[in-house]
Amino acid sequence: MVSVEADVGQVLENGRPGVRPAGRGAKVSRCALARAQTAEGKLAKSDLGRARLIDQNRAYRAQLRHDFWT
Repeated sequence: MVSVEADVGQVLENGRPGVRPAGRGAKVSRCALARAQTAEGKLAKSDLGRARLIDQNRAYRAQLRHDFWT
């Protein structure tokens, strides 16, 4: 048990052996980059669709108010 605690303490102090932190200039795999770009594209499309629906709803409510008062 003592060796495990020592290993845990060493990991906490020095980080995991063989794993470098991803800092500036870190290399990213093409697969990871493609996944991130795909997710970003899907999010942008969903945001665009959501904005379009909000605008349509806003215009519809404005038309209803206008029709109600005329």
